[in-house]
Amino acid sequence: LGLFSREASIRAAKASLPLLLHPNSYIHLGVIGLQAALARHLGLADAYIHLLPTLKSYLKIKVYHITEESLKEAVVAPVSACSFIAAIDQARRRFEKGMVEERQSVGGSVGSREVLNAGSSTEDIEEEDEGKLKLLEGFIRSVAAARVTQQRADEQQVAEFRLEQEALASEEWLQEEWDSLFGGAPGSQQQQHEHVGGREAAAKRALTRSETSMSG
Repeated sequence: LGLFSREASIRAAKASLPLLLHPNSYIHLGVIGLQAALARHLGLADAYIHLLPTLKSYLKIKVYHITEESLKEAVVAPVSACSFIAAIDQARRRFEKGMVEERQSVGGSVGSREVLNAGSSTEDIEEEDEGKLKLLEGFIRSVAAARVTQQRADEQQVAEFRLEQEALASEEWLQEEWDSLFGGAPGSQQQQHEHVGGREAAAKRALTRSETSMSG
């Protein structure tokens, strides 16, 4: 932290605040440690002026000196894992729906799997977590967007691989027909298989990620 400027330390402290509510205990406690370390780095006066006001939304009792011990006692309980997962799923659905509507507005074709419902059930979100999830909104939106982007990239890679496999099958059929009539060059099919060997392995990995994402 000695390499952090005063302004950079304040920005880092404010940017990491929402993760105080993350359901993963390692992340939750790690951010508490980070806040305490940044407060020590800034000094008592700067921590009181710049950090404490931004911490108020995350505290259940008042704190006058930022330490790991005081924050562990004062910070509100993180959101439940169930609410967190449900919120990410809702954000993902909204993000996907927005992508579909954008493609429709420019005349793009939309597959049946991309036609999504307007909303998502909120039954899995606990009422006491709703306010906390608003503080986590930016982080949740980023996670959802990253998952959708990765899923689309995986699906595109799998689609390209399948098209290449279809083209290869057509080429093999034509080669067999040619060989039966005129005789073919030795090793031609082996060269075709080697050409797509690397892409096949990559496509299988992408398909696994895509199926895992959809099942989650």
